[in-house]
Parts: sequence; structure tokens; C-alpha cells
Amino acid sequence: MGRFAKSTTVQVIDGLYVKPSSNSPYWQTYCHVDGKTFRKSTKCKDLEQAKLVALEQYYHFKRNVADGVEPGSVSFQKLTDGFLKSIEHEGKFEYHRDTIERHFKPFFGDVKDIGSITTAKVMEYLQHRRSKVETPQQQQTLNRENTVLRQMFAYAVPPQPVDATQASNLSAGVSNSSVFRGRSLS
Repeated sequence: MGRFAKSTTVQVIDGLYVKPSSNSPYWQTYCHVDGKTFRKSTKCKDLEQAKLVALEQYYHFKRNVADGVEPGSVSFQKLTDGFLKSIEHEGKFEYHRDTIERHFKPFFGDVKDIGSITTAKVMEYLQHRRSKVETPQQQQTLNRENTVLRQMFAYAVPPQPVDATQASNLSAGVSNSSVFRGRSLS
């Protein structure tokens, strides 16, 4: 066991531990992979079950590190899947799906962390898109595609709670029944 491990920490294999969480009844995975520390709940109260889950998580962490995926990152493919699932029963689904498949995936498809997509990268996409055909697209077409991309990024960032200063600026006639699509990217 490592020199910092407490007596309640249980070693599963060399470098992989489970320990009880102080704020939860569940066991927590704790490990190091290529010099990076990973912690994640096993969502298990039973120690033996937690060990099995911890092994799965450990190999998942190792695979991600080997593939160059940072912990907590979301690939463009995962964003696409989640976004399309969230709008699959809306009228705009087919247009959005076709736009993503035809234009965004060929350009952004290899992105392993959407956090790495900068404004400059989006501008590069627009230049690529303009040069893709001999006759220039109408500005309206690019605006619609930009709207789809903006909606995808808005989907990726969960809504933040309204703070007191923002709340004081809301008018009394505004409905609080805004519906936010469920986000399950992590």
C-alpha cells in the first residue's frame, strides 16, 4: 500500500485502491495512471462489488490516457450523439442531423475534447466550408449551419443558476418554465 493510504483504504491491485467516501455511503476508486491521479465513485456500497467496478474504471482510465483523452473531456462524437438524442423528437432533427453528418463530422469528427475547439477553429471551418464548392453558398446557409453548431455548444455547457444580480433584472412577466434539455455527457 502507498505511504499515504489510510487503514480504511483497500488495495485492489498495485496502484489501484478503493476507499470509503467521507460524504457518501459509496466506495471511491483512487489510482494513478501515467502520473495522473484519478478519483471516481464506484456507486457501490459493497466492497467486493466496488473492487470490480474499480478495476473497470482503472482500465477505462488507462485506455483514455493511451488514446490521449483527458479526464472529463467530451469528444465531438459524444457531443453529437447527445445533442441529436436531445432533439430527436423535434421538427428540426433531420436538418440538424444532416448538417452534422455532411459538414461538421468531416471537419470536427476527430476532435477528442470539444474544449479545444476555439473561435479560430470555427473560423477555419467557415473558410473551409466557403472553399468547398465552386459557387459560394448563400450567407443564409452558413448562418443556419452556424446556428446548429452554436446550439450544439450550448447543449454541451449546462445552464448556470441565476445569481441575485441577474434575478433582480428579470421582469415580473417572464415565465420561469423554461425547459432545458437533459445533458448526460459525462
